[in-house]
Amino acid sequence: TVRRGVAMSRPKSPEEFASYYQRGEIADHYDRDRSRTLKHMVVRELEREFFCGAAPTGGSVLELGIGTGEIAAAVSARSALLGIDSSAAMLAHARARVPGVRLQELSMFDIDTLEEQFAMIYTSRVFLHLDKGDLITMLSRCAGPLQSGGLLVFDLQRPNPTKWILDRVQPQKMFNYRYSREDIADAVAREPRLRVKTVVALEHMALLGLAALIPAPRKGSALVRFLVRSDQRLASIAFSANRWGVGCERI
Repeated sequence: TVRRGVAMSRPKSPEEFASYYQRGEIADHYDRDRSRTLKHMVVRELEREFFCGAAPTGGSVLELGIGTGEIAAAVSARSALLGIDSSAAMLAHARARVPGVRLQELSMFDIDTLEEQFAMIYTSRVFLHLDKGDLITMLSRCAGPLQSGGLLVFDLQRPNPTKWILDRVQPQKMFNYRYSREDIADAVAREPRLRVKTVVALEHMALLGLAALIPAPRKGSALVRFLVRSDQRLASIAFSANRWGVGCERI
């Protein structure tokens, strides 16, 4: 079953999350708030490399919840990218960062209105806000516009005792649903057009825990690169990992 948080963690529903990110002050501070510590910098680099590494050279790619366009800047260097987001405030930042990328204000739940097929659909820090029912819905919505053999790539939070405690002493943190490997396999099995191709462990607390207490170093720091590579070497080990990186193939 999906591990749920405590009632004081908000918002929870997709509508609440959409409303939260539509606030101008959230969009304006989003990049700054995710760049405060060494851990933030390592995690952002892990995200960029994970999603960019899955992107095809050439072909058309769709990003759900493009946000301020940080990952899109890397992916669009190798693939033709369409980015959608329900937040006009976030899209304004993305336009400034990735002016050559096609952008559209659209809810991810409405991607069946897109008259395109994609070699890859990906989303970062979006599906982890979905309960199991909404996750299954989105897997089905994504299967439609995926080309045969195409990839759906996303991240989810995994059950983690340390984070379970932190979520309860930091009630202001965004609510994330937590999934085990079995939860992921069961959700994907509900959509017969998809099959799990890979599940990797990301963001290991045992490695990065102390990094959350260290201010962010300069961009290009050798320490960031060392911690990124160290975390990637632990991709097959779930112990203390905070997130899953999931790749599904369109059958």
